[in-house]
Amino acid sequence: MMLPESVESEGLDVPANADGAISFRKLRTTSTLIRVFSVALRQALASLTTMVAPIAGQIVTILCRRASDALLPVRSIPSQFRAMQNKKMPTERSYFVPLIMRPVSSYFGIKTAEGGMGAPLKDAYVKQFASEVFQVASQRSVFIVHG
Repeated sequence: MMLPESVESEGLDVPANADGAISFRKLRTTSTLIRVFSVALRQALASLTTMVAPIAGQIVTILCRRASDALLPVRSIPSQFRAMQNKKMPTERSYFVPLIMRPVSSYFGIKTAEGGMGAPLKDAYVKQFASEVFQVASQRSVFIVHG
């Protein structure tokens, strides 16, 4: 294992071989080894977190597209409303309304025992993703109804 630059910047005295690799046999304490690994792990994770933003945008785009598929029945609302002029107003939501946010629920594994593909991201991103999908779906439904 090569010595990360950040280990030196944190002031850890880590013995290295001639080729720059960490000499685990020469480490004096377990706590030094743990600190070296934690610094290396933080450095590796920092490079992974830079990929989250572009991937999150792609995930939201896919979820929005799937939520929009549930909006297809919205086109029939004006004709249904015109057909029931002399009847009482609806008191329940349309049958397709719960389907709009189902892609988000499925992705994060909400209300499922095994969780979805995005379950590890749930705590950090469920509110943001759900808000974005809801806004896109709302805009599209208004566009569909009003042309």
